[in-house]
Amino acid sequence: PKLFYLRKPILPLVVCRMVKLSLHHGVCKESGMGFALYGTVLSGRKAELYTGYEYGKVALALDDKAREHHCCVHAMVYGFLNCWIEPIQSLLEPLKLAYDAGLLTGETEYAGISAQQYMGHALVSGKNLDDLIDEMTAYSRQFMECKHTVLHLLSASYRQMALNLLGRSADPIKLVGGDMENAMLEQMENGNIYLRSQVGALQVWLGDLFGYYDLAAETAKSNQDVESIHLSRFAVVCTYVFYSGLAAIAMARKEGKEKWNMEIRRALEKMKLWASSSRWNCQHKLELMEAEYAYLERDVSCAREKYDSAIAGAKNHRFVHEQALALERAGIFHLENGNGAIASEFFEKAYACYSKWGARSKAWHVKETYL
Repeated sequence: PKLFYLRKPILPLVVCRMVKLSLHHGVCKESGMGFALYGTVLSGRKAELYTGYEYGKVALALDDKAREHHCCVHAMVYGFLNCWIEPIQSLLEPLKLAYDAGLLTGETEYAGISAQQYMGHALVSGKNLDDLIDEMTAYSRQFMECKHTVLHLLSASYRQMALNLLGRSADPIKLVGGDMENAMLEQMENGNIYLRSQVGALQVWLGDLFGYYDLAAETAKSNQDVESIHLSRFAVVCTYVFYSGLAAIAMARKEGKEKWNMEIRRALEKMKLWASSSRWNCQHKLELMEAEYAYLERDVSCAREKYDSAIAGAKNHRFVHEQALALERAGIFHLENGNGAIASEFFEKAYACYSKWGARSKAWHVKETYL
C-alpha cells in the first residue's frame, strides 16, 4: 500500500517483476495482486483503460482460486480499474464487501484503501450526502483505531467536501474546517504531493460549482500533476479534468479563448477518451463540456442540444449532482440569451436536484442567485 499511495517511482518495476515471475514460473497466491496492480499501471500511466480492465478480470479469476489477498485484489480492481469501464454506482457494494473481508482477514490497510476508494466513488456517483457523511465518519473512526494515519488524512478532504455541500461549514468554497485537521495541513505544507493534489482537485470542483471560476482555474493550473500522481483514481482524476475544463471554458468567455484554448482542448480530449470507454460514467460530462464550448463559440443551437443531452444522460445514469449542474448551466445559458421564463424552469429543477443530493449549501446558492 505504501508503494502505491506514496507514489514511489519503483512501483511499476516491482509490479512488472511480479507479473513476469507469474508468467515464467506459474501463478502463486500473490499473482492476483500482481495482475491487479499491473492493470492500474497500464490504466493510469499509459491510459490503456480496456487493457487494465482485462488484467483486473485475470486478477479476480486468480483470486477466486487462491483468496489469499482477496481484499487487496478487490480494492485494486473495483477501486482503480473497473471505474473506467463499468457504472461507478455498481462498484460501491463490492468495495464495501472488500472492506469487510479485509477486517476479517487482518488486511486492515487494504480494507482502509477499499473504504477510502468507496468514499471517493460514492461522492462522485451522486450518493445522498446525508447518508454518505455517516458512512465516512464511521470509516474514519476505523482508520484511527487501526492507526492508518495516511488513509485517515486522505479521507478527511472527502469528508470536508461532503460537509461543505451539506451546509455544515462556515464557507462552502473553502475546503477547511473540523475535518481538515492541523495534521493534514501540516502534511501538505511539508510537501505531501498526494494529499495536496487530492485537495486541489476537490477545491477545483468547489470553485467551479459555486461560480468562482477564476479560483477554480488558478487551482487547476497549480495542480496539473494530478493524473501522474493519482494514477487511475477516477474520483480524483476525472473530477479534476471535468471541473478544470468547465472552469477554463468559463474563463475563456471572460478573458478570450486564446488564453485558455490549450486547457480546454486537453480536457475535452481526455473526456472523449473516457467517454469512449465508459459512456455511463462520462458521456454526459463530455456533453456538458461540449455544450459550454458551443456556447463559447456562439453556436446557440448546438449548445441547446448538448445541454439537453447532458441533462438527460445524467438523469438516466443516476448522477443527480451532475444532472443538477447541467440544469443550472442550461439555465444560465437561457438567461443570458434573453429567455428568462425558460431559465427559471431550469433553475427550479436544478434546485430540486441539488436538494435531492443533499447539497443544501449549493441549493441555497441557486435559490439566492437565480430564483
